[in-house]
Amino acid sequence: RRNTERLTAVHACLFRARKTRDTLSIPVVPVDEKELNEFMSFPSVVSMSAPLTGSDGRTLAEKLIGNKSVRSLLLYNGRLGDKGTMAIGATLATHTGAVLQSLGVGNNSVGPRGAAALGKALREKHCTLTTLYLDKNPAIGDVGAEVLAEALETNVRLGKLVLSGNDIGDHGAVALARALRPNHSLRSLSLDHNRIGLEGMGAFADLIGASRNKTLSILSLAHNPKIGDAGATSVANTLGPKTTHLLELDMGACGVGDPGAVALADAFFAYGSGVTTSKTFNDNSDDDGDDDELDMDNAVREAKDYLQGMKLQRLGLCRNQIHGSSAKQLSDSVRTATEACAVDFEGNPIDATTRGELVFDTFKKRLQSPRRDMSPRRSKPVFNSWGSPVAPQMEMSVPSSLSSLSKNKMLPSRAALESLGRLGLGNMGQQDAAERDEDLDLSHVASFSPQGFTLKRLPPVKPGLRYGQRGRTLL
Repeated sequence: RRNTERLTAVHACLFRARKTRDTLSIPVVPVDEKELNEFMSFPSVVSMSAPLTGSDGRTLAEKLIGNKSVRSLLLYNGRLGDKGTMAIGATLATHTGAVLQSLGVGNNSVGPRGAAALGKALREKHCTLTTLYLDKNPAIGDVGAEVLAEALETNVRLGKLVLSGNDIGDHGAVALARALRPNHSLRSLSLDHNRIGLEGMGAFADLIGASRNKTLSILSLAHNPKIGDAGATSVANTLGPKTTHLLELDMGACGVGDPGAVALADAFFAYGSGVTTSKTFNDNSDDDGDDDELDMDNAVREAKDYLQGMKLQRLGLCRNQIHGSSAKQLSDSVRTATEACAVDFEGNPIDATTRGELVFDTFKKRLQSPRRDMSPRRSKPVFNSWGSPVAPQMEMSVPSSLSSLSKNKMLPSRAALESLGRLGLGNMGQQDAAERDEDLDLSHVASFSPQGFTLKRLPPVKPGLRYGQRGRTLL
């Protein structure tokens, strides 16, 4: 009976994979070598909780030799260990026939030896990996991070690296930051849930502020509480024309308080008002010697970067200790630098009124995000029977505050409505009590609009009628 249930699960996953012709999800049952061989004939193989061991990893490594089908191999929550990971890394390093692009070995008890094997594969020019997931392997530590950093110095294909929950400290973070200076391929780096402090944060601040690296655009350092206000200040000191390539920066649950938020607000305000560029030109105009032309070329290059504008789309500051006044100041300063950046303050001790304003501002920014224009769900052009495009119908003019909502036909989330509800109730309580007696209190209804909360007055009560518990009843 147990063998029958196992075979049923295997045949069911094979049936679904053949139907979609794309992804095979390995069932949560033991599998033999013949079944693994059949699994490796699909473009994407995913295992979220299958009990794969080191021997299974060696079998998968053998099936990768000369394999032209598998492009994504994601193995999570198993027991591959260093042996299985080393076998896969050795195959990718020594054989040129594999076309594997995405590899995931998260939560598989991988240590420094497994990381070293994957680093050796990344140093080879024929390695085709573009995405590597090594999250939730705390045995990697600083030693494994330093080994991977050596591989990143010469790698030219890897675009995304996830090292979350790997017990990496300042030494590993500094090694990664130094290795990424000559790197021009890595676009996304995730180091959440580690032990990174001020030294590591300072190294990454210098990295994103250095003009030599314009590729790294997504940096996530959430849940590193040792960073604190000093780390946020180091990031604020590097914000300027050289950081226009940065798209997302996440410092959630990093111990950032009001001083760090104010430092970031000052940096964004200085960039938005053009102080950075004018200071650069003034400094270069006072220099003397043979380096004047070189300094002026650098100033012109920075001025061009400044004119392109900041491309930051998300600044994550969740679960910190930022209060309402500092959060409002930072939000206003970010608006002066870029209109598309959404600042996330969820989980901070912010009062209800300020939270409602920030939620609504974030909602409007996400509607205006350039990613919405690139979405495949956007309406396609309409053509007539002759093949010519049909002009869109003219829409009624609406106020500017309502244009984004009417065109996108979206409404705020439930959290936004609740926050705005507290804001509207607070405004109602501030009205003059003399203008609202007991009867008028019941004849006013709170109405929501994108501009805020307003009070609509009901028509006057007819003689002989009054408001009761169940509506209007006869006297």
